[in-house]
Amino acid sequence: MKLSFRYLLLIAMSLVSLIPICILALWSSHNALDNEYRTVQDKHLLLAKNLSQALDRYSVDALSIFTHATDSVAQQDISPHLVSLLQDIDVESIGEYDAQGQLVNVLFGPESLQPVSLTKGVNVFDLAQISQATFTDVQNLGGETPTLYMVRKDQQQRVWLAVMNPEFIDLLQSAVQFGKEGHAAIVDRKGNVLAHPNKQWQADSKNLAKVNIVQQMMAGNTGVMEFYSPAVQQDMIAAYTVVPTTGWGVMIPQPLVELYVRAGSEINTILWIAVWSFVACLLLSWWMTGLITRLHCRAHHASVRPSRTANTVKPFT
Repeated sequence: MKLSFRYLLLIAMSLVSLIPICILALWSSHNALDNEYRTVQDKHLLLAKNLSQALDRYSVDALSIFTHATDSVAQQDISPHLVSLLQDIDVESIGEYDAQGQLVNVLFGPESLQPVSLTKGVNVFDLAQISQATFTDVQNLGGETPTLYMVRKDQQQRVWLAVMNPEFIDLLQSAVQFGKEGHAAIVDRKGNVLAHPNKQWQADSKNLAKVNIVQQMMAGNTGVMEFYSPAVQQDMIAAYTVVPTTGWGVMIPQPLVELYVRAGSEINTILWIAVWSFVACLLLSWWMTGLITRLHCRAHHASVRPSRTANTVKPFT
């Protein structure tokens, strides 16, 4: 079946409009997903760094207050102001230990929170290596649950141990929520959980050292990467960094599927715009082909009439 001139012209014009519309739609869809990845790299990494800075300021202040409070004890003077500061940095108890790691007295807080010895049990300290004030990794020195500590040795070779309640760390972590399952997670230098949305993991200080992104933080790296999260059992993308003073790792993970959903919503909008653009082009092409074919027909009829007239005129005799 032979197509008319109008339909051939309509097909040609439709293809000419369809090709750039398809290219633009594909390019915009690809950009939509790229924009989501760039958002993670920019905003999530900035959020991780801001959280790291807040934790760094907290740890510097806590170590300074701890040092000052234990130095004041050497002078038999601890002021109510220092007690208030210790409470502000979530210190629950401070104990004094001798060179053999035996508890001598309790400077601040309940004595029941202090371990009997720092050199017995599974988690012990090498007292010879202790000098300036530092945060320990999460340890269980005889308590019911793993705990974070600050430890230092003064000039009299006395060891001071502060039992921490990481309420501020938990508060910072819980303040970061976005999307459906976007969150923050904080681990210590060995990959033990300090703060996490999974509160059972937090209570148990679950070790996540086998997760590849945690290994990157333990190595002191900063960046963005994809990984599988055993907590939510799905693929995640996260920005991560390290707290300079303590070596804690901070990450801001989000399920990859949330990126695809957000990008998919934008892609659907792009596809609808592309479809309606093509429909508009098709209608415009139909109108233009009709106009062109009518003009063509008129020109054809105009050229045929003179020749017919010339053929019908009789010669003059």
